[in-house]
Amino acid sequence: MAGGAIGSIEVDGYAPFLQGADAMLKAANVQPLKVDSPGVALMSLYVQGDVGAVRMAVEAGVAAAGASRALPLVLANPGPGLAATLGLSGAPAAAPSPPAWSGPGLAIGAVQVEGAVAAIEATDAMVKAANVVPIKFQWIGLAWHVVCIAGEIGAVRVAVDAGVAAAERVSPVLSCLLANPHPDLVSLLGFSAPPSPVGDGGAVRLRSSLGVLETRGLAASSEGTDAMLKSARVTPVRYLRCGLAWLASMVTGEVGAVTAAVSAGSAAASRVSEVKSCVVASPSPALLIMLGIGGSNG
Repeated sequence: MAGGAIGSIEVDGYAPFLQGADAMLKAANVQPLKVDSPGVALMSLYVQGDVGAVRMAVEAGVAAAGASRALPLVLANPGPGLAATLGLSGAPAAAPSPPAWSGPGLAIGAVQVEGAVAAIEATDAMVKAANVVPIKFQWIGLAWHVVCIAGEIGAVRVAVDAGVAAAERVSPVLSCLLANPHPDLVSLLGFSAPPSPVGDGGAVRLRSSLGVLETRGLAASSEGTDAMLKSARVTPVRYLRCGLAWLASMVTGEVGAVTAAVSAGSAAASRVSEVKSCVVASPSPALLIMLGIGGSNG
């Protein structure tokens, strides 16, 4: 591409990456090519355009993400075959209609934490604090998880603050709020309306409580899960691998039963390895769906 350039920022962390990527696309006339990640919570956005526009976009992205954690790249007149080698040769497909969560007055919020327990506590706090919808729950490398929500700007701001307050009791936290996020970024990241709480099986069954036992290592996880299921009348609903050898067992049931089960599981697992746990009273259908626990058989 004579006279053109390919540029990118590589950012350590999903939340600061969202800030940097959104700023890149808003700062100059560049075409987004690809969101990519080599793992360990590093995220990149590649764009192309005129050299000046690409340089301006990259500088804006670094400034928004935080210069200490963002690596800029501008390749003027890229060599033949470079785009194909990097998997950048195809432009993103155009959305058939404006993507969800990108209209005026809307926002996307992200909270990044270490471990499933912190992610679930943050999500529970966010969906209970304001009228927001969870749109992503993802392990992004190491022990980092990210939860993204969408809604009106004010609601998302309140929800993110609540999520940070809940999570920082047990984990380091990175967070961000994108007001009026760029539609191309929303499309690239696949942010769309979540599954409806009502499906073929009817409304998601409300649970009186959700218990989460997160342990380091299979031996501790096995001991703790066995103790949970033997100590109280609870139902196992999800088993999640959380990165860095951490695993999470989730159970549902009455509040007292779940509390007893999590207590017994924590005691058993702590004799073997490190343990984190939580009990979520009255989990919302949105939280259950995000965790893959929705449905009449969840």
